[in-house]
Amino acid sequence: MKVQFSDWPLNADDTVVVKLLSGACTEMGYCLSEEDNERIRASSFETIGEFAAQVMMAEGLSPEMNKYLFRALCAWIRDMRPKFGR
Repeated sequence: MKVQFSDWPLNADDTVVVKLLSGACTEMGYCLSEEDNERIRASSFETIGEFAAQVMMAEGLSPEMNKYLFRALCAWIRDMRPKFGR
């Protein structure tokens, strides 16, 4: 079952996306360029997996080839939900 961002709208509030991208850098080591951050902020995602895949691909990593890292990033994003009050 896919975890839906519709449970806590990712793109409804850009500050959530900014916080996720900042945390992905400081806590998970996925520090993206400003161009990649802007592209991801402008995108729409239905699932946590779609968002995580875009972050990993911006870092030059394949989610399919790095399943452990992909699952870890997805779990970290899910764990951030309480920090956003949802």
